[in-house]
Amino acid sequence: NDLGPTENFASLPKIDGPAVVLRTGPLGLETESSGNFISIKGTEQVSLANGSWEMLWLEKKAAGSIVLAFDLDHNVRRNDAILKSGGVYISFPVFTIEGLKAMREERKEFEDTMQLHIDTEAQELKIVNETKNLFTKALHFRRAVVANEKFMRMRAIGAADVPSKDEDLMQVGEDLVIFSKGSVWSKESKRPNCLFVGKAALKM
Repeated sequence: NDLGPTENFASLPKIDGPAVVLRTGPLGLETESSGNFISIKGTEQVSLANGSWEMLWLEKKAAGSIVLAFDLDHNVRRNDAILKSGGVYISFPVFTIEGLKAMREERKEFEDTMQLHIDTEAQELKIVNETKNLFTKALHFRRAVVANEKFMRMRAIGAADVPSKDEDLMQVGEDLVIFSKGSVWSKESKRPNCLFVGKAALKM
């Protein structure tokens, strides 16, 4: 549902900058029941109120996010973990079907190239250890170093985080899938930034 200007819904976190090019704007979200957890006091309720959500899409990416926002009116404690009152946000990655396929192919190519560098380094070091010729030893040691440097550079860059299992995805609409594993963030009223709280799971 579109939110009217006078309706009281949780504020979504401010996410902007050149990377975010499309966003739906805030939409209404109804919660069917309160959450709960088991503590030393027994079953305790977690009432998340004033739900809202929006979808964000990233520039030059076949991926985006669905972000949900709620208000938590009191601190929630379980053992040493505390979820403080304020804004609570849950985000799940979203992909186009064709985009996800392309990203998986790019990740596989990235991983195959990294493995090639690992194998090359091992092969060159094997020659280094087996030969008695100092020139050959120096030549192949240098090749091993180059392969290691290429591997380390790629590892520093990292591959895109892409879901690998179809069972972790749920189709929404004609051309979108949502990843069932997301993140939970919170924002206390006195703090300007959101803090990572933990992981979220979307039940199919």
